Amino acid sequence: MLGKRFFTTIELIVVMSIIIVMLGTTTFYYFNFRAAMGLQVCAQEIVAVLNQARSLAITKGENYKVFFDVANNSYLVKRGNTAVDAHALKEGVIIDRTTFKDNEAVFNSTGGLSDSGSVYIKNKQDKFTTIVIENTTGRIKVLNYEA
Repeated sequence: MLGKRFFTTIELIVVMSIIIVMLGTTTFYYFNFRAAMGLQVCAQEIVAVLNQARSLAITKGENYKVFFDVANNSYLVKRGNTAVDAHALKEGVIIDRTTFKDNEAVFNSTGGLSDSGSVYIKNKQDKFTTIVIENTTGRIKVLNYEA
């Protein structure tokens, strides 16, 4: 059995320790990344619904509203007072608050809003995303920040 070399117990323990540290570190970053991506996905879904409501207001020539139900963590598109489409946020993301009157973004037939405003959503790690809508153009911006 000359020439064959086996790993010592110390070498195995060192290698296993390095692997455990690396797994622990990457797992931590993976879950933070996943939470951040969940927040971004929700923000993009809200932006898509807002753009849809804006497009409908322009093409149909009437007001469309997006109502943000902060208590139930959902939002819906309305034509007048009739609900057209309902959406709920993904688990782990909540609507923190809005600056719209009565929590409604109202798009008129030109695609603008009666008043500009913002929607603030956040995840469990207190990372916020703000969706800002300008009143005259209806332009939508997404801003990210940490609390």
